[in-house]
Amino acid sequence: MAFLVQLLFRLMAMAVDFLLLVFAFGGYSNGGDGGYRGSGYNPSFENADEYPPSQEHVQAPPPKEIDLNDLANKKNREHYTVEDKRNIYAMLLARNGEGSRLKKGVLDSIVRDGNCSRRCVQRIWKETKTGGGVNAVKNNRKLNAGRKKIRLDIEALEAIPAGERTTIRQVAGGLNMSKSTVHRRLKEKVMRRITSELKPALTEANKKARVKYSLDNLEPCSLEDNPTFKAGFNKVHLDEKIFYRTRKTQNIYLSHREEAPRRECKHRNHIQQIMFLSAMARPRYDAQGKCVFDGKIGVWAFVDWVQAKKKSANRLRGEWELRPSTSVDRDKSREYIVQKMPKTLPEIVQKVNESLAQYPHRKLNRIWLSHQACMREIIKHKGSQHYDPPHLKKKTLERRGLLPVRLTVDKDYVDAAIQYLNSP
Repeated sequence: MAFLVQLLFRLMAMAVDFLLLVFAFGGYSNGGDGGYRGSGYNPSFENADEYPPSQEHVQAPPPKEIDLNDLANKKNREHYTVEDKRNIYAMLLARNGEGSRLKKGVLDSIVRDGNCSRRCVQRIWKETKTGGGVNAVKNNRKLNAGRKKIRLDIEALEAIPAGERTTIRQVAGGLNMSKSTVHRRLKEKVMRRITSELKPALTEANKKARVKYSLDNLEPCSLEDNPTFKAGFNKVHLDEKIFYRTRKTQNIYLSHREEAPRRECKHRNHIQQIMFLSAMARPRYDAQGKCVFDGKIGVWAFVDWVQAKKKSANRLRGEWELRPSTSVDRDKSREYIVQKMPKTLPEIVQKVNESLAQYPHRKLNRIWLSHQACMREIIKHKGSQHYDPPHLKKKTLERRGLLPVRLTVDKDYVDAAIQYLNSP
């Protein structure tokens, strides 16, 4: 009997201890502070007379956006120069003295005032104590740190056939390198990109004719001392140009609300074309630089007025209409040069005439200088067409008032060209 009473008292004591423990920790909890949270728990106690109490939906804050570019380009470590490290060491000596151990608060004050990391200050202090003072403060960073630069082998590039290095992909494959590396070497001007033009083949007679034409444009009195080109004020250049009514393909920039224009023709390989004959001379200026003659003689279209043979939606049968000339031969060209003067023409002819009127005479004057520069290159290369177009910076010279009227040629080139012209 006594044993049962003793066991009962022990069970009661354990129950009391358990209840005290529960009240001490705020009751049962399912993951939050403040006791048990049932399925209908409402912390604001709104609508408490309802059962079960309503639970308001609490929206979690949106996750913070992480910019991967910022993380990739983030500077994780600060590199200090020798001067910066010695300044930190001077601050340590001023606040701590010559002692072997740092005093309390010195490290935090230098980190705050010097805007550096604790690790950097501790390393500087350790290096100066073990290495012998201020001379131990140095920067151990190598001069050429990082990945070594990949060199481009010029001889390997030249060994690749020219027809097999027209793109960066082909060059990278031939050199066994990545495309990005080849592109960086191109930006560094280790290699260069050119546009190779297909030019007509010239015979020996063609080359001599080109040299003779260029030599004929030199002033005869200047051949002995300083060969100089003629000004060309008494010459008229004639040229023929074909304009098509429209193009097969044409790029057009539209908004999202616009529809693409519908372009149609009877046959896309037989687009109507008109040939024009233009006559230009070199502009002339007075002593004050005012243009007295713009050099624009005229532009004429090779067209004929004919009667319509059939009826169409645009005109009746027998009505006169303007049509391009079917053939342009020597007689036709002579007729337009000597006699023909155009009258009212269609829209395309009007646009050509408007373009001619808007063409700047100063640009036309620079074209004549480019003509002289090309003749100079023909004399240098003995009639060959394989030369780089000369760049004279004509606009810059024109702004400064230094644009020449005539160009000169080196006498050695002229003598060599004359000797080539007289060779069998």
